[in-house]
Amino acid sequence: MQRIIFSFAAGLALLGCTLLCTTPARAQQGLAHGGADGIIVDLGNWVLPASINGRAVASYRVERREAGGRTWTQVADVRGPASQGELETALASHQKSFPELSGVKFGAAELWQRLQTGRDVRSIGVVTRFLPVQLALGLRWMDGGASRATPYEYRISHIGQDGSATEAFVTPAVAWPGVGDVGRLQLAQTEAEPTSATMRWYAKGTPPTSFRMYRREGLSGPFSELSTAVVDSCCFVARGLTSSGDSVLAVVHDKTVQHSKVYQYYVVPLDYFRNEGFASDTATIVAFRMSHVPLPERMAVRSVDSLGLLLRWQLREPSAVHGIVIERGPAIDTGFVEIFAAAPSDTSWLDQTVTPMERYYYRLRLVGPGGLRSAPSAVLIGIWKSNDIPTPPQHVKAEPVRGGVRVEWTADTVQNIAGYVVHRADGYGAIFRQISDVLPVQPARYIDTMALRGDWTYLYTVSAVNSSHVPSAPSDTAYATPDIPLAIPAPQGVLARVDKGRVYLTWTMQEDNPTLSGWRVYRREGTSGVWRALGDTLLEASENHVLDEGTKPGASYAYRVRAYSIRGDSSETSAIVDVRIAGPAVYAPANLRAKLDGKQVLLTWDEIVQPGAKEFRIYRYTRGGTPQAVGTVPLEQREFLDTRPGSTSPVFYYVTTVSTTGEESRPGRESAVLLR
Repeated sequence: MQRIIFSFAAGLALLGCTLLCTTPARAQQGLAHGGADGIIVDLGNWVLPASINGRAVASYRVERREAGGRTWTQVADVRGPASQGELETALASHQKSFPELSGVKFGAAELWQRLQTGRDVRSIGVVTRFLPVQLALGLRWMDGGASRATPYEYRISHIGQDGSATEAFVTPAVAWPGVGDVGRLQLAQTEAEPTSATMRWYAKGTPPTSFRMYRREGLSGPFSELSTAVVDSCCFVARGLTSSGDSVLAVVHDKTVQHSKVYQYYVVPLDYFRNEGFASDTATIVAFRMSHVPLPERMAVRSVDSLGLLLRWQLREPSAVHGIVIERGPAIDTGFVEIFAAAPSDTSWLDQTVTPMERYYYRLRLVGPGGLRSAPSAVLIGIWKSNDIPTPPQHVKAEPVRGGVRVEWTADTVQNIAGYVVHRADGYGAIFRQISDVLPVQPARYIDTMALRGDWTYLYTVSAVNSSHVPSAPSDTAYATPDIPLAIPAPQGVLARVDKGRVYLTWTMQEDNPTLSGWRVYRREGTSGVWRALGDTLLEASENHVLDEGTKPGASYAYRVRAYSIRGDSSETSAIVDVRIAGPAVYAPANLRAKLDGKQVLLTWDEIVQPGAKEFRIYRYTRGGTPQAVGTVPLEQREFLDTRPGSTSPVFYYVTTVSTTGEESRPGRESAVLLR
C-alpha cells in the first residue's frame, strides 16, 4: 500500500505531481476535448518551430467552424515560447487556470534547457504530461472564445517558414463544457486530531485526475472551497491521489482546523480537462481526541431492595465531557447496548429495569465534542435481590382436554415473576401436592396428564415464584374432570358391491358395545386422492350399511369406516375396500380398409358416433407375431398412414376405440395387405 506523507512545500509539490500524473495525457493530433473552461485542441507532439520529417515547420494554424458549417475561420497560429522568459510567463499564465496545481513548480529553466536539445515531447520528459505545460509549449491550445454548448470542428495545419500550409487534420465535432468521465468518490476513512483532519475517499470506476475540496464548520450552512495556498508551516491544506491495492484514494489533509470544532467535507472529482464528476458523500470529523480524557473512576454498583441496581462513578475532568453513556449487556465482553445518557454533572444512576437474581454487566463511555465517544470503562457486575412476596395468580381455571386437564391463569407482567408452580388434590378433601416444576411465565398454562382417571374430579391451585425465589400464597381453587377417551374397536367385515354405478357398503354391527354412538364412512377417489366423509352427520349405531350414489363412470374408489362413542371418541379406521365403476361401453369402427401406397400402407375406416369415445388406436402384426400399437389418432380422423410397415408379408391391421375414461374396445375387423 502506498502512503502519502504530508509536509509543507515539498509535500505540496509531491501531491501536485500525484494529481495530474495519474492519467496518460499525450496530445493526439486531430482530436479535441470539451473542458471546463473551453475546448482543448490537440495540435501535435512537437514544440514549434521545429524540423518535422525534414521540413521546417514554424507554427500550428488552427481554424474553426460550427459543426455542419462550410466556412473555416482562422482562430490561432500557435507556436512554442521563443525564450526562457517567455516560457516562464506562459507557464505562470496557464497555471492560474489550475488552482489544484498552486504551489507546484514546473522548473522553467530546466524545461528550457531540454527544449534546446530536442523539440519533441519524448525528448522533453514527463513534465509534458501536465496540461498547463502542454498549453504553454503549444502542444495543445484552448479555445476560450467558443460558445458554450455549441459543437465545433477544428482544422489544424502545419505552417512552413514560407507561410505554406500542409498536413491539415480535421477534428470531430466537440462542445464545452464536457462531461466528467470519472467515477464517484466514496468515503473510506477519516482521522482527526486536535489540530488536523485527514479524509480518504475510494474512487469507484474511472479514477479522477484531480478533485476540488469543500468544507464547512458545523453541521449546517454553506460549504466553501478549500485552497492549497500556504498560510504557514503549521497551517495548510494538502490533497493528493494515491493507490491502495487495486484502488485509487483521494486524500485531503487539513491542518487549518481548530480544537474541539466539528467540520464537514466533500470532494468533487475532476477529469484531465477539469470537467466535474458527481460530488462525493460527506465526511464529518471533530478535531478532538477522546483518548486524552480520563475515563470514570471509583465506579461501583450495589443492590437497592425493592428499587433496582444503583451505579456510582466520578469524573476527573468533567469540563471536557459533554455526556455519559451507560451501557448494559448480558455478558462481560459482548452484547452491550446503550440504556441511558447521563449529564456530565451526574455521579449516579438507578437501573429500575432489572430482574431480581439476574447478573447484569455495565460499562460507561464519555461523550465529547461532536458526539465523539471514548473507549469503554471497566465493567461493573451487579445482581438485584428483592424480598417482596408476589401476589397469587388471578383468573385460574381448569377444563377437561383430551387425555387430561388444562389449567390456565393470567400471567403477571408487572411483578418480577420467574415462573409458576401447579398443585393438585385427587378429589375433594385430599391433600394438595406439587405436580409441576417451575413453569415459565408464558404461556400461563399447564396440561395435567399424570395418573388421571376419566371418572374422577381433580382440584388445582397455582402459586407464583419471583426471580428472587420468593413464592406467593396459593391461588383460588379450580376443578375439572379429565377427558379420558374410551377404547372403541375399529369396524370389521367391511364389504362393497357395485350395482348400476352405485356402491353398496356393509359392515359388522357392534351389538356388545354400549358406548357406541354411530359410524362415519370415508371415501377416496383414485389411489392418491383425499379422504372425505360421506355425509355431514354420523350414521346411527343401528345402521351398518350405506349406499353411495355419487360415483362417476370409469372411476375407482376406496372406502373405510370409523366408529364413534357417545363421548365423541373415535376408533381406528377399518380395513380399506376398493371398487371400480365401469365406464361407458365403446365399440371399434367398422369397414377397416388397408391399401398399399408405395412402401407405405394407408388405413381408412367408417365414422362412429358413440358417447364417451375419445380416440382410435391402430395395431399391426405379422403372422404368428404379437400385435403392436403403431399410432393413435383423434376421433374426427378416420385414416392412418403407416410409413414403416416392415418387410414381412402379409401384414395385418386392426383398430380399437378408446373411451374418455381410458377403457379400450374390443378389436375391430382385421384387414391384411401384401407387401411387394
